[in-house]
Amino acid sequence: MASHYNCVKWRCYLPTFFGSCLYLVTLVSLAADFEVGAQLRIFNSVADPKKEVLNPALFASVEESYVLPDKSSISFELYGRYDSQDEERNLVDIRQLKWQKNFDNFDITLGYDVIYWGVAESQQLVNVVNQTDAAEGINVERKLGQPLLGINYISDWGNFEFYSLLGFQERSLPGPDGRLGGIVTVDSDRALFESNKGDDHVDFAARWSSHYNGVDIGVSYFSGTSREPDLIFDTSAVIEEIDDILLIPKYNQVDSYSIDAQYISAGFLWKLEWIKRDFKQQADYNALTLGLEYTQVGVFGTRSDFGWVAEYLYDDRGDSAPNAAFESDLFLALRWVQNNLDNNEALFGLIYDPDSGEKIFSLEYQFSLTDSIKIEIEGLLFEGGQAPAFELTEVLNALQQPDPDNRLFFIQNDDFLGIKLRYYF
Repeated sequence: MASHYNCVKWRCYLPTFFGSCLYLVTLVSLAADFEVGAQLRIFNSVADPKKEVLNPALFASVEESYVLPDKSSISFELYGRYDSQDEERNLVDIRQLKWQKNFDNFDITLGYDVIYWGVAESQQLVNVVNQTDAAEGINVERKLGQPLLGINYISDWGNFEFYSLLGFQERSLPGPDGRLGGIVTVDSDRALFESNKGDDHVDFAARWSSHYNGVDIGVSYFSGTSREPDLIFDTSAVIEEIDDILLIPKYNQVDSYSIDAQYISAGFLWKLEWIKRDFKQQADYNALTLGLEYTQVGVFGTRSDFGWVAEYLYDDRGDSAPNAAFESDLFLALRWVQNNLDNNEALFGLIYDPDSGEKIFSLEYQFSLTDSIKIEIEGLLFEGGQAPAFELTEVLNALQQPDPDNRLFFIQNDDFLGIKLRYYF
């Protein structure tokens, strides 16, 4: 039931996407970067008796860039995903399709692009330009392409970025047959917008960034349709069983002000992300991430590096914050990089809520089998919350009166271990 700005109209063509990408590479250039891959996730068998334990999927991408005679450039990156269980994860997305021209002290970008802002590891509060590909997982780093007109001006006082955001994509969300989406259906076909222009509202973003005395700092502003929807309980539905419960996403207008900074001192990397969000129809709030990272180089006389990460995640909405927010949590992680030809590296993470005792354990591990084959292993484990009993009354109560000490209620049993195989042409 998703309505993605540039992918739903392509959904019926997904079976031919992978072959089309290969054909496109042949026509365009043998130098194009082409990737195909397969993913398998093995979920907790008791998460939902109506959902499958095994979740296989395929994905592909093609990427290339060209320099034109006038020294401008054209870049494109297409990405597609096909899921055997959840049609809402099926996606064709234009990550990049942009023309870029550099002048003496500024450049212009027109087309689809992905803009990354921020410095934190656990969450990217200030990274608000692109929409999140939430159907891929709970990691908000995965973004969809954004059509825009951008100007980047370089001066002695720093870099100034200005973006006119020409169109809006709704957040991709797992469907009723998908995992990591809870046990309640989100009806994206009925998405609501505060703006009377709906998803045609033109948004604006700007950023200043610079470097002073070892400090990298950025100040950003965004005005327009929030990329994060509110999920509204549909009170008009006739509810006789859990499958009848519907949530409707609503995208509000927001003004966001943010600061991000990082500073390196004696091997320590200090990080800060702060954002203030002002709404018209709901309460404003502030959120903050404070972090510290220390890297040990050449551990035990080897080539391996250990990176120790600690971050504090704060949201001033407290108990009234939505389940996706970290109102006063800790993030701890260990990053291991072997620095070998196989590109072995791993990240072990923990998000811990001291008030409720809830925990999210995460694992990311990757290595190369050959120059063209890469393996990634991922996993999530949720602990400390109370799992749903799949009873209608209990689920309704959890929606209408959320328990701030049980924020993982709907995904408590969605633990999984997954593997990805990537093949590069």
